[in-house]
Amino acid sequence: MSATGSASAERGTTITELLEELAASQLTTAEQEQRAAEAARELGVEYTEQIEHAGQAAGEKIRAHQGSAVA
Repeated sequence: MSATGSASAERGTTITELLEELAASQLTTAEQEQRAAEAARELGVEYTEQIEHAGQAAGEKIRAHQGSAVA
């Protein structure tokens, strides 16, 4: 069993509780958009639909690369 699995067992944490913790730690779409807009402002970039799409495309490429690295 992995260190995470054994730690969960030691804490008595159920899979459902772990999933709830994970869901609570994920940002909502609105929170993600707000953070992206704030980051763009900090960089002096206007947050437009084109910037949003470019960011989404970059995120998809990163996830695809991470997925292929795991496999």
